[in-house]
Amino acid sequence: MKIKKQTIGGPLLETFLYITVFGGALGSRIKELHGVEYIVFVIPGLIMMAWATNAFSNNSSSILQQKFLGAIHDQLSSPATPLELLLAFSLGGFVRGLIVAILTFLVAIVLTALPVDHVLVLIPSLVLVGFFFSQLGVLIGVRAEQFDDVAFAQTFVLQPLIFL
Repeated sequence: MKIKKQTIGGPLLETFLYITVFGGALGSRIKELHGVEYIVFVIPGLIMMAWATNAFSNNSSSILQQKFLGAIHDQLSSPATPLELLLAFSLGGFVRGLIVAILTFLVAIVLTALPVDHVLVLIPSLVLVGFFFSQLGVLIGVRAEQFDDVAFAQTFVLQPLIFL
């Protein structure tokens, strides 16, 4: 995370804009959904979206950049096993997504009265989502031959999964 503005600031700004747009524009028209304020209803999805996209993007772009720069050969020739490399990349994407999700949560708490319910369901769900999208990023990064392949995966795989 050498470039904090890009890896942390950008996703936070994106989520802040989503909260502002959804909360301001739609929230004024849609007051409540089943007794829950509209913005409070939307924020958990925005937190999950931030975690998923950052876990995916970290790994897919890191692996593809290393392939283009030839640095991937250094890692592949290291004494680390393939499983260790997979876990290292996965954990890197997971942690980046976790940091962005926590900061997004803190921004949401400042902007709204976000309650935290069902923590025993929330935490395992977040962990599973984080590792799933982190692994997906590794897979796409390994399979991609050019940056357009990653963009294709983000558009036609990642976005539909996020909007489910």
